[in-house]
Order: sequence, then structure tokens, then C-alpha cells
Amino acid sequence: MAFYRFADRVFELKNKYAYTSRLCADYEVKADSADFVIEVSDEEIMAESKDNAASFPPAYLESLAIYRKICDILSGDDCFLFHAAVIEYEGRAYAFSAKSGTGKTTHISLWEKAFGDKVKIINGDKPLIRRRITEGKPEFVAYGTPWSGKEHKNMNASAVLGGICMLERSETNFIERSGNEAVTFLFGQMLIKRDNIYMGALLGFLSDLVTYVPVYRLGANMDISAAYVARDGLLKGI
Repeated sequence: MAFYRFADRVFELKNKYAYTSRLCADYEVKADSADFVIEVSDEEIMAESKDNAASFPPAYLESLAIYRKICDILSGDDCFLFHAAVIEYEGRAYAFSAKSGTGKTTHISLWEKAFGDKVKIINGDKPLIRRRITEGKPEFVAYGTPWSGKEHKNMNASAVLGGICMLERSETNFIERSGNEAVTFLFGQMLIKRDNIYMGALLGFLSDLVTYVPVYRLGANMDISAAYVARDGLLKGI
């Protein structure tokens, strides 16, 4: 048996294929027991192929089914999957979310070029975000997971979320506070389920997220100056 820590919870993974063990190696911990035990059936593994246009081997599909089950469990623990690239910069996490193909990976690579070792990529695609109460008000913590997109950029780390950027392509770089579109946009970047309890919890989570974490529209091109525009706007809290 093997134990792993994701979003401050210990999981025992009973996987059939070695792929998941290799994928999660950096998150393995020594423990006598787990908060949760995860095992997926052959039917659950094959169900993942229905959600993916490409044909993938069962070992990879098992890893997706395991993460889906982890996310299902954590949703009852004030923690949700968020489709975004998350970096840490000067002790705070910043999330860049967009429709697939917009350029999240390209943008965070510009941060790496601009600011070097000051930037750490917590997760390039599918981090976990937990709501917790600190000094009487909600704050949100971003966690790395090994499920992080085809570039596999992630680290076993966490940081308090300091801002979220709704990323869009633009010939000129700009950053501005978002309007009422923030909730609708962010809802589309979360894992959705046909379950009333789950959806009620998710909507409450999102309501606090947009209330306590600043959300921005970020227009960015592929020039390194885009990273400076984003960084300056986020730190100023415009």
C-alpha cells in the first residue's frame, strides 16, 4: 500500500497500474493510516474514455478516474478542482484561467523568463483550491497536484491565493478588475457534477472566492512584457 498527501489530506491509493504510482511519487508520504482510501473499478476507468476525444491506455485512464474520485471526496471538505495554471510569486499564489488553447502555459513561461527563480509553478492545469477560515474570514489556498496537463508542471507545494486572472489573447497587454462576468467564467472552469449537494457547495465556494480574492481580466500577447503587466497589476491590486 502507498499513501499520498493531496490538499492536506492523506489518501491510500489502491491502483492497478504502476503509472499512477510514478505520477504521484513526489506526493508520497509515510503514514500509518489514511483519511480516505481510493480504488476505482474497471467500469470507472473505461468511463474516462468517454470524456476524452483521444484514445488513451487504461493506465492513464485509471489515473484520471482516481483524480476524479479524489475531487469528489474533497468537494465535501471545502476543496475543489480549478482548471487554471497557478504560480507562486513572492509567497502568494496567482491563478491564470482560460479556455483550453488560449495560452496559460505560454503565459506562465513568460513569468519564468522574466522573474527566474522567484516564480514557482504550483500546477500548470488542474490544481486544487481549498477554502479555509482565517481570522474570521475565508481565504483560499492553492495546492499542487500531479495532475497538471501534458507539460506535467507541478510541485508538492501550496500558497494562499492572491489573485485570479481570466486570461485572453490580445495584441496589447492589459489588466483590469473583472465585472459581473467573473462568477460565470469561473463556474465554467470548475469540475461540474449533476448533484444538488455538490452544486450547492460549489456555488457557495465560488461566491466567497470572488468576494475575497480579486479577479482580473488579463489580455496578454506572447511578449515578455505581458508578464510585467500582469505582475504589476496583481501586486498593486488595481
